[in-house]
Amino acid sequence: MKQNTYRRRRGRSRKKLDIRRFAGVLKTVFVITLTIMALYLFSQSPFFALQEIEGKGLQRISLSELTEESGLSKGQNLFRVDTDRVKRRLLKDPLIERAEVKRRLPRTIVIEIKERQPRALFLANDAFLVIDRKGYCLDKISSMRSYNLPIITGIKASTTELGKKVSSSRDMISILAALDPDVQNFFSEFNIAGKEQLIAYSREGIPVLLGSSDNLSQKLHVAVSFMKSLNSAMPVEYVDIRAVNAPAVKYQQIGGTNGEKLYNTDKT
Repeated sequence: MKQNTYRRRRGRSRKKLDIRRFAGVLKTVFVITLTIMALYLFSQSPFFALQEIEGKGLQRISLSELTEESGLSKGQNLFRVDTDRVKRRLLKDPLIERAEVKRRLPRTIVIEIKERQPRALFLANDAFLVIDRKGYCLDKISSMRSYNLPIITGIKASTTELGKKVSSSRDMISILAALDPDVQNFFSEFNIAGKEQLIAYSREGIPVLLGSSDNLSQKLHVAVSFMKSLNSAMPVEYVDIRAVNAPAVKYQQIGGTNGEKLYNTDKT
């Protein structure tokens, strides 16, 4: 009899303990739910309304232009801004090569971009295409006066659409890669019409025979230093850098003389 009474009491105690545990769990869930709701409501409050758009990496693009292209407007809730969508909008601008969009609590969006830099002009029919180091079209102009850049001639453009690559020519890409400031300022044109017969023209209009685009950067630097060392009193017909270790110059005929001189630049 006593054993049955003990069992009944023990069962009631277990039930009370289970009820208390359930009540504790229910209370915890209730508190967590209230906290989440409070945080959500707070995140949607005017405290997180967009007040400032900060631009980094701006050179030719102004902050007002960047803001307009992003589609952002002050007063938007910061957590409702789709940063990936803003990034896609910005990359539609042919001048923008890379873009990153980040939130900075509580009221700021930071946009960091890398602008494409004009590297050369590409002659396409009756217009000039401004292209960057990878051959992407940044602008289309009718006059080259606003850009002091060398012109690439001799091939047709695959497209003249802004933001697209004007050509996949290996020679063109090699030229663009070799155009550091010294080379860029020394030459006015690169003609790539002939296969492995690249010809550059100095700002004075002197032809420079380059041959293939192999070792082009080295050839162009040799050409720059070599031409600076020439006798300025003697008019030059052309310079030959096809053999990079043996650059040659041919002077125009003066008083019955016309000759070609070879110079060895191999220091080994």
